[in-house]
Amino acid sequence: MGKIKIKHREPKRTEFTPNDIVIDVKNGRLFYKSNFDTFKVVGINLTNAQTSSGTAGITEEQLEQINAAIVDGDNELAASLNSQAITNQQQAASISTLQGQVSDSLNLSDAGVNEVLFNNGGDIDGDPSFKFLPDSGILQLPITNINNTLTTLGLLTIKNPFDSSNIPQAGGGVNLTYNDTNNVGNLAISTDHGTVMIGMGNSNFFHFQGATGQTGNSISPKFYFDNQIVVNSGKIRSYDEDLELKAHNSDSSTNGHINKTKVILKNDNTDPLVEVFGDLIAKAQGDSLGKLSAENDIIAFASDKRLKENIIEIPNPLDKIKQLRGVYYDWKKNVEEKGFHPGRKTNEIGMVAQEVEKVIPQAIEPAPFNNDYKTIKYDRIIPLLVECIKDQQKQIDELKSIVNGI
Repeated sequence: MGKIKIKHREPKRTEFTPNDIVIDVKNGRLFYKSNFDTFKVVGINLTNAQTSSGTAGITEEQLEQINAAIVDGDNELAASLNSQAITNQQQAASISTLQGQVSDSLNLSDAGVNEVLFNNGGDIDGDPSFKFLPDSGILQLPITNINNTLTTLGLLTIKNPFDSSNIPQAGGGVNLTYNDTNNVGNLAISTDHGTVMIGMGNSNFFHFQGATGQTGNSISPKFYFDNQIVVNSGKIRSYDEDLELKAHNSDSSTNGHINKTKVILKNDNTDPLVEVFGDLIAKAQGDSLGKLSAENDIIAFASDKRLKENIIEIPNPLDKIKQLRGVYYDWKKNVEEKGFHPGRKTNEIGMVAQEVEKVIPQAIEPAPFNNDYKTIKYDRIIPLLVECIKDQQKQIDELKSIVNGI
């Protein structure tokens, strides 16, 4: 069986059940609950309201209909009649205001000069947390807490135009302003951490930028996205600068950031250039075998005499070259399972890394697809071949001298 509870304040949701009715006698409000929500019926001052079919207030018949709907449990009808009652109240208040007959109970004395104040129900009652200032063009709204109570956590202020004074103090809420400066975003969103400007700054670009130099912003503010960025056009461009892609979020040389991978696309019409800071490995993917191709030369390493010392010719080059083999071979059938995808699978030509390593260890490197396997840098074998040719030519010249002397 339900109860009728009397209180001198607005009840909390946990203080009654769908079977109860709570009357707030102090504020003239009645509360009831369905299985889905809580409803509030605002009482009407019958002393000031007309009881006939006039335009101010509501009729006694409507009040009886609201009460009957509550008793019958018809929440939809009660809510509809209650809404109509609130509308009638607002119309009555507006008419009496225009006629200069505003009741002292509206608390308009709380409003400042040139202020029109509104509460969350739309009544003019001098609530300073929700106001519109006509002279300055500011609309200020309260930010309530998670329980939707009227505890003000900060203010949402809409103002025009933007200037540095719009940066709120710590905990001061959010300011929305119109920015009329060319080539920057039109909507400025400011918190105590700084300002971001969003919108069409001109006919060519949608701008999304930080307001550098304002209180709370660093010299070069950054934008953080906690998920993927998908570009529908498939193009990422700089405006008129070098384009950098970095594997870290800092320009500082401390904490090891300077050693992390980055790629720079140089902004140069005559000599375009891509710089890669770190190793570059081309991996097989789909039908691509991970091959590097160039329409011109590939230049690597350095060989300037000014950079070298302890220069010694390779001794006994022929003895070394005779320990090496040039071979034809087939790749094993399971190499792709290990991650290697050769372009030619049979009748390939080359050398054996382990054999070369015994003679020229400088020519051996870990294989790019898996560092547990070895590969040969064939350019490192060229110096040995040069010395072999010279040694053989020396032997040929000696034999020719012997033949000519016979």
